[in-house]
Amino acid sequence: MTRRAASRHPARFREAIIIEALEGKRLVDVMEVWQQRDLEALDAGWLRLAGRKASHGYLRAYLERPRGHSKTTDMALQLVWILQNSDIRLEGVAAAADRDQAGLIHTAMQKLVEQNAGLCRDLVFRQHAVINSRTSSRLTILS
Repeated sequence: MTRRAASRHPARFREAIIIEALEGKRLVDVMEVWQQRDLEALDAGWLRLAGRKASHGYLRAYLERPRGHSKTTDMALQLVWILQNSDIRLEGVAAAADRDQAGLIHTAMQKLVEQNAGLCRDLVFRQHAVINSRTSSRLTILS
């Protein structure tokens, strides 16, 4: 999988992502069916936000999952894709109930980027933000 292919669509990005905690396995090889369906349902919204065409799918969603069902990792995955791959400048906010929760999303994003540096080379991490050094897109993480 090339970096270019991964940058064009969230599904191709997921196919390329390696998860260190899973002994270096590709995310798609260990993803649950329900998890894949959730992410695929949201792909069109992320594509549109990135300024690309999408024929179907949701623009907004509320996903409720029990503890330990990849809420933070899946959100980090989506946020890393849009921040890295949108050619237009974006400003976003991730709001958490407290500092600990805010730290979880920041840490999850940072781990994904570190483990997949070839796919995510433009992202820079600050204390409460993630910034794309090429487009100046920014995600501010609030608590």
